[in-house]
Amino acid sequence: MNDRGDYGKYAVPETIKELLKFEEELKDNGLSLDFHLGLIMEGRRFRYISTPPDVIPFASAGVDGIHYGFLTDFGTVSDLEQAYIVCVSPMDIGDEVWLVAPSIRDFLRVVYTDNIILYNHFRAADDLREHMQQRETEYDSEERLQAKRMLRERFAIEPIPDMPRYIAELSRKRAEEIALSTKSPLGVVRWSPDDSVEGVRLLPDETTDLESVRLFFLKAPRLPKLAFIRDAQTSQLLYDDPEIRKLVTNELIDMGLEEEAVQLNIPFEEVESYSEQMAPQYGESTLLNLTWIDEETFE
Repeated sequence: MNDRGDYGKYAVPETIKELLKFEEELKDNGLSLDFHLGLIMEGRRFRYISTPPDVIPFASAGVDGIHYGFLTDFGTVSDLEQAYIVCVSPMDIGDEVWLVAPSIRDFLRVVYTDNIILYNHFRAADDLREHMQQRETEYDSEERLQAKRMLRERFAIEPIPDMPRYIAELSRKRAEEIALSTKSPLGVVRWSPDDSVEGVRLLPDETTDLESVRLFFLKAPRLPKLAFIRDAQTSQLLYDDPEIRKLVTNELIDMGLEEEAVQLNIPFEEVESYSEQMAPQYGESTLLNLTWIDEETFE
């Protein structure tokens, strides 16, 4: 986890280094980052097929495959400390990805204040407000309260006074930056002021085939290509059609996005390898929600 390689071309964020130290401080006090604050520190290989290729995971929730990562916007972010934080919930098919914070420091404010948006996607602030009004009062254990106090002191956290307003502002901020919208809330941002958003778009559906994608990639400018890749992942097209996934992989490489190409394929390769191993015992199966952290799993 301390290896720079976990973050590809990026340096390990200072806040991640501090979180790892904080995890040890909690242990020294008989507390746990996992059990008392809901975070399990992970590496870049903790990926599901719904993890966007430009998201670098750093932690998981330990339930339903939910995990959190830095959104690099296809490598345009220069410093991960300033990258959006994304939640990926693999079990919520079609609605797996949403933004939870504009930075890692703000993410810790969410962890401290109310982690409801770290497990559930609320499309609108009013939906969250209604949920918060209707939910039963939860009482934290003394151990959790102590862990939260330590978190607040260690990272100088200012609590979020109004969580619905917070997610509304987060959505507004992202919307102003997006050049092309996508099925997921992430969209795509410009790499440069000259990036064109005009021209053809390909929205994947049941009629999308290999040849239509090939022709689209030949004609489309960069941003529509990236928007298609986001949508193809959201719609499960990359899982359903390995040949289209190979074409997408090659296109990412052609755009200079080698790391994203590798990250896109990590979970697919591991699921397919595991499926081949299990086929003699269980027969054909669709393993939509498996992930493996390292190759030792298959030894």
